[in-house]
Amino acid sequence: MIAKFRKVVLSVIAVALSTALMVPAMAWASQPSDGSATLEPTPKVVELEMPAADGTTVSTWYDTLQAAFNEVGRMDVDASSTVTLRLHEDVCLPECALLSSPEPVFVVGDGREITLDLNGQSIVSSTNACAIEVEQGGTLNILGKGTISNTNAGATVILNSGVLCIGELGVSDSDSVCVTRGSETAETLGTQNSLMQCTKDSALIINSGVFEGGERSVQAWGEAAIYGGTFLGSVEAWASVVDGVTYGSSIAILGGVFEGPLKTGLYPPDSTVTEYPASIVISGGKFRYDPSEYVQNLGSEYMVTGPVDGYYSVVEYESPEYIPPVYIPPAPVKIPISGDSNSISVNVSISGSVASIDNVDTSQLDGVIGGEAGAQGISVDFSGLSTRVTNVKIPSSVIGQVSDALSDSGNDSEGLKIILPSGTFIEFGAEALKNVASQIEGGDLSLTVLPAGKAPLTDEQREAVGDRPAYDFSLMAGANRISDLGGSVKLGIPYTLGPDERPVNLSALYVAELGETERCESDYSLENQHLVLRTHHFSLYMIGYEEASDFDTCLKDAVCPITPFSDASARAWYHDGVHWALDWGVLKGYGTNGEGGLGPNDFTTRAQVAVMLHRYAQDCGYDVSVGADTNVLSFEDFAEIRTWSMEAIQWAVSEGVLRGYGDGSVLGPNDNVTREQLAVMLHRFAHAYDIDVSVGEDTNILSYADAFDIGEYAIPAMQWACGSGVIRGYDDGSDCLGPKDGASRAQVATMIMRFDSIA
Repeated sequence: MIAKFRKVVLSVIAVALSTALMVPAMAWASQPSDGSATLEPTPKVVELEMPAADGTTVSTWYDTLQAAFNEVGRMDVDASSTVTLRLHEDVCLPECALLSSPEPVFVVGDGREITLDLNGQSIVSSTNACAIEVEQGGTLNILGKGTISNTNAGATVILNSGVLCIGELGVSDSDSVCVTRGSETAETLGTQNSLMQCTKDSALIINSGVFEGGERSVQAWGEAAIYGGTFLGSVEAWASVVDGVTYGSSIAILGGVFEGPLKTGLYPPDSTVTEYPASIVISGGKFRYDPSEYVQNLGSEYMVTGPVDGYYSVVEYESPEYIPPVYIPPAPVKIPISGDSNSISVNVSISGSVASIDNVDTSQLDGVIGGEAGAQGISVDFSGLSTRVTNVKIPSSVIGQVSDALSDSGNDSEGLKIILPSGTFIEFGAEALKNVASQIEGGDLSLTVLPAGKAPLTDEQREAVGDRPAYDFSLMAGANRISDLGGSVKLGIPYTLGPDERPVNLSALYVAELGETERCESDYSLENQHLVLRTHHFSLYMIGYEEASDFDTCLKDAVCPITPFSDASARAWYHDGVHWALDWGVLKGYGTNGEGGLGPNDFTTRAQVAVMLHRYAQDCGYDVSVGADTNVLSFEDFAEIRTWSMEAIQWAVSEGVLRGYGDGSVLGPNDNVTREQLAVMLHRFAHAYDIDVSVGEDTNILSYADAFDIGEYAIPAMQWACGSGVIRGYDDGSDCLGPKDGASRAQVATMIMRFDSIA
């Protein structure tokens, strides 16, 4: 396959370069065949140099580059002859310059070949389309020091469907074309936000030049060969699917300096496809990122050295006695399947990025997943394999047997954990695994986990992820793709904290196709250095980081957010909770700008609690939309709801966080909230957003002197709140909870902070 690719690319290069490198000498004036000189014409913008029948060249001048291109289309010139356009002033293009067309503009031969000599000048396109377009059948050679740019960052500078050759072979970058996208930022970047986009039937040859840009420098959908140049953005080869047919692409890199990453991809995105005909092969060049993944495709005649001064280099082995190694079939690879006390090893076959478990002796498996397996569950561990493995396959017989064991009341195993070479892991609960097992139908369970850099993401997802760690999880059960698992699953993503990062500031975010993000329930393990999130579906997930409150390191001085309020003290008992609540915007001062004070010891109304919880829900990324059937008009005291709290109360009623008294007809928005009411509202909040409230549910609260004062409706919530540490007894030695006491603003802030620490 590699040899075929090189043969095709080199044949294209030979045809394109045979004329690109033989540019006629520049003619400022026509030279008649008798050798007599003519007067030099008044210089204009573009000089069109064409071969004459007698072997001489004729120069014609035009005011615009578009006019020169149009004239070439009208002239009947032998298609084997190269026509040269030479700039003498900077040019601004109002629209694409068409060099060829399926509706033949050029009527001679199979297409027109043009050499564009920048001659030290610049071409700038101010439209949101491409700057230059080479259509199928056309050939464009770009030579000479100069620049081509587009002021719209969302547009492609050069769109190539034919043959595009940039720079003379052997000329240094400093004397070659500089292609740049431009400095402005488009509101939305489409699929063509690259410096050069080359379609599925195109050929691209780059010999030298500087290619700037933010995201992509080259986006190739056809054949490309790079001999030299400096590329500041990524260089990407993309396969495409059009009307059900897959078209491949390939880039051969023989030299150059690459500051951005190398990527391959598939469009439209399809997470079920892990292998597609898009390739990059390297036999030379300097790279800011380790290119070993692509060099290995060439065999053992090339090697990666470095990094030296921040660059990896790809070079040939210097030994003249080099002999290709003798192929030795790999030894069988084994991985463990383990329970608490037992473990077996099974054979794995590896093909590219896919590792498949071979047949498993079910009688041996019984010993691992039987009733003695233990509460930690069953693990299938692929972590010892190469990190190139991103897809693992497990036979349906194994999945079915484990699922049956988990459903057995005599087995105390909790789930099935699959560990991948990248360090990511997936842990299925019993319900989720049962649902998956029912859909396999004799095939394999195929699990793919791709880092964002290799995953087929949309442009909106890439923008949302940025430089944060992200992984795309996808699952196939036989021939069926499964997104909704019908039960709980844990996804573990490896993450090492930065020098100034804290676990409390980490969050797991689901990233939808249009780039919207949604916070997931997650915890960070310092011991294992994994962020573990809980979900019911496989999708793209990223690790977010938000600077949160630093109340625990606050010096309680003038910098503390409490200090500006004259009615509050940074050294009071409530410092941590109020500092946290102010930082997160959960608590604010009275008045427009807090000029009315903070009121930390004021009793809090039910409406104020609704507002504080509404702010907290928004900050956490929870859905705060109001149900269509929510009607606060039904409450007898509806008129008492103030405008500033209306939105929050509607949300709280919609989610069941706030309910009416007694028969539910009275809301009491301006009544002071009691400590037991606050515990109930937090408990309902947790249920509304599927936050685990199992910790503390069975807490014995009878040790508190006033335990019997707790209303019957509030007992479950108070047990949970006491057991989880959300509410604590008074520290005055009374051993009382004060369930009927009013809750101050400082107490509410503190209880929400404690709730956040366990949510």
